[in-house]
Amino acid sequence: MHFDVIAALVAGFVATSAMTVVMGFAKARGLTRMPSFELVTGSLVSPDPEQARRVGLLIHYGVMGSLVFGVGYGAVFAMLDSATWLDGLIVGLIHGFVVGMLFLPAMPALHPRVEPALAGVAGPVVRARDGVWLKPPGVLGKDWGDGTPAGVVAGHVVYGIVAALVYGGLA
Repeated sequence: MHFDVIAALVAGFVATSAMTVVMGFAKARGLTRMPSFELVTGSLVSPDPEQARRVGLLIHYGVMGSLVFGVGYGAVFAMLDSATWLDGLIVGLIHGFVVGMLFLPAMPALHPRVEPALAGVAGPVVRARDGVWLKPPGVLGKDWGDGTPAGVVAGHVVYGIVAALVYGGLA
């Protein structure tokens, strides 16, 4: 299988959409209190919650979901010479655990709006006069709700499966 950048970008966008729907459903059902992806990524740029959400949509769908991970997953599928649902499940599972075990616990050191002093607050988002602040998520996002660890992994598995199926169908 050759690498196809357009297929990878489309697969990343569709997979990001699917993952966002799954995580939104989990949040609506009370399984997680994780802030929206748009707020988490957008607050890297702006402390204002509305501006953060607008910028965060571009970062979440365009930069991270489509460009970084869509192209990354496409490159993995091309190297594997396969893009089956099982390939996507395995790559998504690895991705979910890497994000949950390494990136989420490191967020207080990497994200300017994640405040370690908020570790004991009830909700994951605090609105203050100087803008929005996020509670540290902890390992696998456990401090954003009891169901968040399963959601982090499951969301990435959904991303991987959808990315594989779309990429395999287009490449």
